Amino acid sequence: MKIRVVVADERQADFFDAFSPTTPLQPCGTLRNGDGQHPELADERSTERHDLTVFANEVARRIDVDRGRHAFDRLAIVAGPRVLGLLRQALPHSFRNVFTVEVRKDLRAHSPDEVREALPRS
Repeated sequence: MKIRVVVADERQADFFDAFSPTTPLQPCGTLRNGDGQHPELADERSTERHDLTVFANEVARRIDVDRGRHAFDRLAIVAGPRVLGLLRQALPHSFRNVFTVEVRKDLRAHSPDEVREALPRS
């Protein structure tokens, strides 16, 4: 069984693979959020929200493409509440109940070993 672990915050999403719930995480990619500069938009908060929603959609698209290529069997998402909520909305419905594990913590700046420890063992 191959597990894809996505560790995300507002600025970046790191992708890891593991071959079981107890094996080390192996890096397999990164997506970075755009710089968020839109001078034509006056309301900075709505711009920030828009940029974050676009970023969550990009992360979800990458997950969906990798799933279509059979790159993993199970998915684990590790993110703070705000990002986790946006990723939940952006992922196809088929991900929500079938095989997704969610960890509601912002661990993006932590080591892969620390992220691994936060994941369930089963």
